[in-house]
Amino acid sequence: MKVDIVCFAGQSGLGHYAVSLARGLDREADVRLLTSHTMEPEVRRLYPKTILPFRRTRTLPLDIWRFVGAVLRRRPDVLLVQAFIKAPLIETIMVRLFRLSGIVCAATVHDVLPHDPKPWSRFVFARYYAAFDRLIAHSEAARSQLRAMGVGTPIAVVPHGVYDIFDTEDLSMASARERLGGLRQDDYVVLFFGHLETRKGLMAFVEAAERMAGEGPRFVIAGRSSLPASAAAAFEARCRAAGILLFERHIPFAEVQSFFAAADLVAMPYLEGTTSGILKLAIAFGRPVVATAIGDVPETVDDSMGVVIAPDNLPASLVDGIRQARSDAARLKRTALERRQAYGWTAIGKSYAAFLAEAVTRKTGRTVEARP
Repeated sequence: MKVDIVCFAGQSGLGHYAVSLARGLDREADVRLLTSHTMEPEVRRLYPKTILPFRRTRTLPLDIWRFVGAVLRRRPDVLLVQAFIKAPLIETIMVRLFRLSGIVCAATVHDVLPHDPKPWSRFVFARYYAAFDRLIAHSEAARSQLRAMGVGTPIAVVPHGVYDIFDTEDLSMASARERLGGLRQDDYVVLFFGHLETRKGLMAFVEAAERMAGEGPRFVIAGRSSLPASAAAAFEARCRAAGILLFERHIPFAEVQSFFAAADLVAMPYLEGTTSGILKLAIAFGRPVVATAIGDVPETVDDSMGVVIAPDNLPASLVDGIRQARSDAARLKRTALERRQAYGWTAIGKSYAAFLAEAVTRKTGRTVEARP
């Protein structure tokens, strides 16, 4: 079975997922990854069968034809899309044309709707998802949301795999804290990682640090800010006053491991979302989490690897969750390390391959074989 995975957003969590999926699925099929020049070279090297038809958004009108040509020249059995490129209604037409050419089209649904949905988003995305032969969701909650939108496409639930590609050195906690600076070896470190957005409960995290001043936990924030300029200065001032160690910048691929290796607990006080790559980074590094019951969190996190909190009582529930996790730190860290195997890419590749192969057989009448 020949599979083309396409991911326009190369330098992103989606790009990291696409590379990880390609590596896992490559054990079962002949896989090629099509992505953007923006993908970091060290990430591209993790999967050599990667081509770069896309550049940046401004060149997309030309690049889309390079992409279409690359797919039609190879004629894969399956085109597996990692989220829409830029214009889902227009891309719906492209998907249907690929299907008419005999290619099975599937999509991994990372977020059912955009993080900032418009009044028409449900209408647009219901039609986008309906254009595919198959969909892969990361949770039963996401599948239920798709069905509630009227999407009748066959859907498989395959958990989001761990981001183990970032664990390149098996870095110790002591070494990671030395690299970051500003942390003592006996600190209990609570990490907020990723794009700094209010929808992720960023301000609740800051207020939790303010409320817990003097209790001992050390709070760390790392990621590129999406805050408006009018709010950025006030945010930085609050972080300084609360003693938060702030890394307000893009975190390069090679540095990600330092933050997770240095942390005792990863905080995800999200207000909305379907799935989270940060959760799978925490699992990859064997770090417990404190997370709101949003998206796939209730299906992934139990009391063996973290604390699930209510999203409607922040920041009080976050403070309570951090206290609970800290009081049970040794057990949570031990059991969190054991959870990594459950989300490995070998099993995920097998699940994808079986689901997609059945779609090819149904569409073409021929049986496709897994890679020997």
